[in-house]
Amino acid sequence: MSFSSSLQLFGEATVVSHEPTIQHRVDCVYAPFSQEIFFDQDPSWGIYQTNGELVEAASYIRGATSALIGQSRFQDFDSETMDIESREHIYFGPLIPHYGHFLVSSLARAWYCAHPEFQNKPLLCHSDLAIDAHFKGYMGVLTSGLGLHQSRFVSPTKKIRFTNLTIPSPAFVEQNRAHEAFVEPMGRIGRTLLAGRSLEPNTRPVWLSKSRLAAFSVSHIENEHEIENALAEHGFDIVFPEQLSISDQIYLFSTRQNIAGFAGSAFHNHIFAHQSPHITCVALDPILNTNFLLLDKLKHTEANYYYPIDNIENAHLPNYAISRKIRDVGKFVSDLLDVTHLPSHSMTPGFRLQSHTSTEPVMIYNDNCLPDHDGENYRSVLERLHTELNPISYLEIGTLTGGTLNLSKAPSISIDPKFQIATEVIGQKPLCLFYQMESDRFFENYDPKAILGARLDFAFLDGMHRCEFLLRDFMNAERNSASHGVIALHDCLPVEIPMTDRTQNGTAPIAPHRGGWWTGDVWRTVLALKRHRRDLNIICLDAAPTGLVLISNLNPSSTFLSANYTTIVEEMLTMDLEDLTVAGFMQEVETVSTSSYQNPGALAQALGRS
Repeated sequence: MSFSSSLQLFGEATVVSHEPTIQHRVDCVYAPFSQEIFFDQDPSWGIYQTNGELVEAASYIRGATSALIGQSRFQDFDSETMDIESREHIYFGPLIPHYGHFLVSSLARAWYCAHPEFQNKPLLCHSDLAIDAHFKGYMGVLTSGLGLHQSRFVSPTKKIRFTNLTIPSPAFVEQNRAHEAFVEPMGRIGRTLLAGRSLEPNTRPVWLSKSRLAAFSVSHIENEHEIENALAEHGFDIVFPEQLSISDQIYLFSTRQNIAGFAGSAFHNHIFAHQSPHITCVALDPILNTNFLLLDKLKHTEANYYYPIDNIENAHLPNYAISRKIRDVGKFVSDLLDVTHLPSHSMTPGFRLQSHTSTEPVMIYNDNCLPDHDGENYRSVLERLHTELNPISYLEIGTLTGGTLNLSKAPSISIDPKFQIATEVIGQKPLCLFYQMESDRFFENYDPKAILGARLDFAFLDGMHRCEFLLRDFMNAERNSASHGVIALHDCLPVEIPMTDRTQNGTAPIAPHRGGWWTGDVWRTVLALKRHRRDLNIICLDAAPTGLVLISNLNPSSTFLSANYTTIVEEMLTMDLEDLTVAGFMQEVETVSTSSYQNPGALAQALGRS
């Protein structure tokens, strides 16, 4: 057998029964995240005594050595000159924008903060974004399960002296120790989110797949789809956790008796479950993060961890911190079956959850609510475009954190009204200019041809998600492009109607896992270009999650759109997607699979750049 259970532990895994300590009426200084760098590299944030020393109970530490995550042991400031807040607050901790870390660290003080006795007291926290921005996703779901409304959370943007702060120590310290007090609030979340659902046990085994995780996720397995196919033949149901709501994920762990998969944060959800399944977890390295063991011990979950010691190798997938490949899929599946101890009647062929043949379907789709796009992630497609087109100049509208700008190696212009760069974006670029303004203002005042020394070779438009804005961005980009140039449009192929609202988060999604997916009504722009500019070569790709539209055969001298702009906008605003249907729209714009362009050079050839 190629599976080894001898894994090196990363950290400690001690569970203690006593409650964490509490400090009351602390006179201290709140120092916010700097906003300039990610918090784990930021020495300036934390809760400090008025003499500048870090308050240990409020620190964020990890590992056997209790290493500080960001923060510093001492800060030099004058607390006497600061604004003072005398009302009692409770320290909640940092809101960490990673699901696993949020679960075990951001919720580590919930044992105290969520006590009904304190339901009217404000919760002081550290956040890199406005509170409502974080709470639109899983943070809001999990905290609402504890009865904590986002209005209670306070995250100042400057240093403030709090003279009456209550600081509960965390009940979970990553890769170090956990208190039994952590369990009760996690169980409360599970009970709240599962209220009213039947929890009938299901003996069919589940494989939690990572194959649909978006680019820039932590880890990926190059040939996991082959593993999925083989396991489905052996009775496994294939589930993609990121496509389920949090409550559906908890439901899965509460009803299934055997769950397997490659190690990841999705396995942490058993801490919320009604009952614990048997877990078979395959590590991607011969090292196991002890957070897994801490959660297992707290929940008394039966879990086994393995490493396919002679059947795994490095893969070279861009945009993932860890990428691996299983050498022999048949042997991997055989070894997995040997260690999972499945009941024999489970060997009926399984299903993939998105096919919805389960006895408890997650979603029922129709013409106005389609399944998720099945194609390659849009960033991966953009990366291939940069390689195949090898552009000499590049312009991007809507850069935000920089995840797509870093793909360019050409002289580049980046436009965004509020940059939040969170990654390395310069790379090999000989020139990269940032314009923090609306795109209309940029084109009114600057000439990208003069700036870059050439007409635009490639442009990516991902700005304001309203049809008239995208139409103007396209007009301006085409006017400044080379005739052989390519313009890519993002978020133009919505899979359900609620995400097309002209106001972000104006309508709740039909499919629960699509919370935060907002395309706006830029689908109208694609339809207008299809109908009025038949000279353009328009390719609509089913790139996950909300499509990618590629346009070539540009005509920089065309004045049709500018001359008829008002009429076209009026026409676009009369387009009704409910009448047309989402499925009908996809058919009219001729959406095609990214798999049609997998061969090297296929995209460039389709765009006339071979």
